[in-house]
Amino acid sequence: MKNNRRRLISCAMVVIAAMVVLLKIGATSAVLASGASGLESEASAMAFRRAPLVVETSRGGKFHFNIELAETPAQQQQGMMFREKMPEDSGMLFVFGQERRATFWMMNTLISLDIIFVGRGGRIVNIHQRAEPQSLELISSNEPVVAVLEIKGGVASWLGIRPGDRVIHAAVR
Repeated sequence: MKNNRRRLISCAMVVIAAMVVLLKIGATSAVLASGASGLESEASAMAFRRAPLVVETSRGGKFHFNIELAETPAQQQQGMMFREKMPEDSGMLFVFGQERRATFWMMNTLISLDIIFVGRGGRIVNIHQRAEPQSLELISSNEPVVAVLEIKGGVASWLGIRPGDRVIHAAVR
């Protein structure tokens, strides 16, 4: 009897935690109601502006990426969801317009990503390496940021990109 009660309480806590996560992330009821198939068609139809971006490391490295810009709330909500592959020199830059704490998760993201949190002046604040696909774990900036750069999982480590390095792009000031 006690074990059944504990299981019920555990299940209820998981459901409540999931609801809190959805509220914290800012998911809308329309997206939740649309289901995966609605989002997949949205993903393929949504257009992202492309632009070059450079990451300069403190050790003299200069790495060029061809990124997509997630500028609108709809684009930021969509992000890299439902993509099955990503070239090593590609990425997505989430531009916020003002400094804020940023929290991400990997729901409906099929590939591992390095999530790079970018502060004022393009300084890299922190990096979450190899975020697990489909995970509901919350991934947050250590301090307020102006942008977040997502690149293929493992590339930041491979290139030696670290906190303190700089992201150079017109949208990051």
